[in-house]
Amino acid sequence: SINNALSKEFSLHWPFRFIEEGRLKAFEKKICSTSDQAILISERDKRFLELNDITIIPNGIEENALTERTRDIDLLFTGNMAAEANIDAARWFAKDILPSLLENDPNLNFTIAGANPPAGIQELASDNITVTGYVQDINEYYRRAKLFVCPMRLGAGQKNKILEAMVNQAPVITTSEGNIGIEAPAGAVKIADDAVAFYNMINSLLQAEGERSALANKGYHFAKSTFSWERSVDLLERCYES
Repeated sequence: SINNALSKEFSLHWPFRFIEEGRLKAFEKKICSTSDQAILISERDKRFLELNDITIIPNGIEENALTERTRDIDLLFTGNMAAEANIDAARWFAKDILPSLLENDPNLNFTIAGANPPAGIQELASDNITVTGYVQDINEYYRRAKLFVCPMRLGAGQKNKILEAMVNQAPVITTSEGNIGIEAPAGAVKIADDAVAFYNMINSLLQAEGERSALANKGYHFAKSTFSWERSVDLLERCYES
C-alpha cells in the first residue's frame, strides 16, 4: 500500500503530494459527476473516487509476432522511469532485494528498461544493473527475460507492463499492488509483498526452468484470453449504446 511504501522512504515532498492527491481526487470526482459517461480501467480507481455511476473497461493487450530470443536477462523491470511508482519500485528492488540475490550469484544481472530515468535511477547502474533509458522495441526485452519482476508499492489503474510481459511469455513476479486491476490467478503470476518473499521466490525460480516455463505459459494464456482488445471495444460500444 502507499502508506507502507511511504513509511519506508519518507521524503519532505510527501506532505505536498498528499495535498495534491486530495485536490486531484476532488477534481476527478467533479469531472466524472458532470459527464454523461465516465469510464475507468479498474475497480480500485472507482472505489477511490467513491462514485457508483462509472463503467469499468480494462485495457487490452495485443500479441506480437516477435520470435524467441536468448534469455540473457536474468531479471527485468520496465516502465516510464519518470513515474514516481516506477522509481520507487526500481530503487526498492535494487537496494533491498538484489544485494541478497548477488550473495548467491555475483553474476546475476538486473535490467531497468524505460524512458526518462532520473539521476537517482541512472546512478543505480553497475556491473550487475543495466539502465537502458528509452528502447526502440520493449517487446525484445521481455522476450530476453528469464524473470520479469514488478515490485510495485505505489500506483493506480492497471499495470500494462505485466500484461506485456505475459504476452511475451516472460514469467512474472509482482506484488499484490501490482496485481490490482489484473487479478491474475496464482498459476499465472507469483506474488511477493516483502523483500524476503521476493528473494526466496526469485532464488527458487531461477533454479527451476520448468517452473518458469509453466508460469510463463499460464500467464500468456491468462492475458490473451482475459485482456483482448476485442472485449474492451465491445464493452466500449455498449457504453455508447446505453
